[in-house]
Amino acid sequence: MQRLLPLAGEWRFAADPQNAGVAENWAARGLSGTIRLPGTTDEAGIGGPGPERNGVLTRRHECIGAAWCQCEIVITEAWRKQEAELLLERVIWQSRYSPGTGSGASRSCSSDSPG
Repeated sequence: MQRLLPLAGEWRFAADPQNAGVAENWAARGLSGTIRLPGTTDEAGIGGPGPERNGVLTRRHECIGAAWCQCEIVITEAWRKQEAELLLERVIWQSRYSPGTGSGASRSCSSDSPG
């Protein structure tokens, strides 16, 4: 029997254009911004104005660099010793996920499973 735990909603968020989050251990602190997921930084109005290009579709907001998202969930006793899978959509290049340890990573244009 497959059980799902939907994670859609408001997540804590921080843009990291200087890529300082890993060295400064942002995973261990609460992020102050928010973003609604599923969604994009463009939809949330996060980032600077996109470039103007006549006749070409562009984003209104460009968020260049790393970005951090946090969400707290409760895993009930019924899930003890059960296998779990985290699906990430619309992730560009690299994803890290863990309960505060930084373990697990995936590198791709579209990450749909831990790798």
